[in-house]
Amino acid sequence: GMAVGTATITVKDSGAKQLTASCTVTVKPWTVAGSISEFKALKEGQEASLQLNDAQVLYTYKNKWYVRDATGCLVFDNTALTAKRNNIITGFIYVSRSTADKLDLATAVKDITNNNALKITEGDTPEARVTSVSQLDDSDYADYITLAKSKLQLIEGLGLFAVSGQRRVNVFNVLGAKCSYPKSYDGKRFDITGILLTRTLGDEVIDVLSPLSNIV
Repeated sequence: GMAVGTATITVKDSGAKQLTASCTVTVKPWTVAGSISEFKALKEGQEASLQLNDAQVLYTYKNKWYVRDATGCLVFDNTALTAKRNNIITGFIYVSRSTADKLDLATAVKDITNNNALKITEGDTPEARVTSVSQLDDSDYADYITLAKSKLQLIEGLGLFAVSGQRRVNVFNVLGAKCSYPKSYDGKRFDITGILLTRTLGDEVIDVLSPLSNIV
């Protein structure tokens, strides 16, 4: 083995030409995050081998995968995962920790990130965690949730929101799912199921629930 640091390896040819070749090898510390929650606890920009234990793909859209394990949720961004929605992932993937608009991301490390140490199998449709507008916190971002018995309000110039007192969540189809909306909202309560994200509205980053099924 080799300790962390840099070493130069030189090889000399003892033949008639007396050729010499050398190279420099750098060994960096290898951080292992044993779960999504451990990975999210790392510093911004830190790289790690993330261990996934029966993690499930909640949804995929363009170059993003929304993944949940028993400890939390994470967005895999531009990591070229081959997993599809509902798939179960077990194994290791080397990624970098970052954050964008409140969402925790795992991003690819050039020339290192790949799927070689991952086992991907079919899974059942994931269960949406049932919560409410008033109970939402940072742990809910990127998760598949149901805002149960929510009051909906159409705010002119801003869009549709699930509201509870002063707390509100924009209901906006960020992920392109085919789903229908109610024709009227007054005096009714609705179950809204989707992925909790964020988006910029004016100069503010707001919470958004992107529906994945009909709002009923």
